[in-house]
Amino acid sequence: MSGVVVAGATGGCGVTTLACAIALGHAQGADRPVLVGTGACPGGPSDLLGVPAARTLDDLLPLGDDLRSGHIAQVMHSHASGLQVIVGPRSPAAAAAWQGPPLQALVAGIVASGTWVADAGCGGTLLATTLAARADLRVVVVPARVGAVAHAAGLIEGLGPGHIAVVASPLPAAGDLSVRAMRRALGDLSVIAMPFDRRGAAAVMAGRVPSGRGLARTVMELAAGR
Repeated sequence: MSGVVVAGATGGCGVTTLACAIALGHAQGADRPVLVGTGACPGGPSDLLGVPAARTLDDLLPLGDDLRSGHIAQVMHSHASGLQVIVGPRSPAAAAAWQGPPLQALVAGIVASGTWVADAGCGGTLLATTLAARADLRVVVVPARVGAVAHAAGLIEGLGPGHIAVVASPLPAAGDLSVRAMRRALGDLSVIAMPFDRRGAAAVMAGRVPSGRGLARTVMELAAGR
């Protein structure tokens, strides 16, 4: 079993695209990986992949302590790529409602599903941090700017101990920090440069694994470093 959590220091830096690309890579094998959105902001995996929000995590909240893994399977959407997509909460209030035994049951069910990838957005939810505690790899996407790097330091601390990889993003706008400077500012963590890759992003939106030296290479470097 393996799990990856992808979070971003700011919005619009490519978290969802990278999370989907990682999950699509796993779907090329025998796995049917689970891709789950944990944030309450628009633009999560379901939006990117065109998955209807007919069933979401919100539908499981009323079950409370009775939540079981079979219930989680009922809110999964089967995507043509082989992914099992769980649509995240519809609002910040719904995201914040996940706590206590229901939260633990939800996380246990996701982890038990096998290979899973969580799009944590900008972090900040208990659901995201609880999944991060069970993940094999935590990926933090950071624009190459001073303010974003400063915010990333707090985000990394909030994700807790474990294997963390930092991805330097060219989005939402070109930055002025080198990979070396970002590595030094973040305590010598591993930093991978993610080139701007319009074709790779388009492939992910179409439910295909990206190819080439852009997004695809970033995914391969993350896999190699696990």
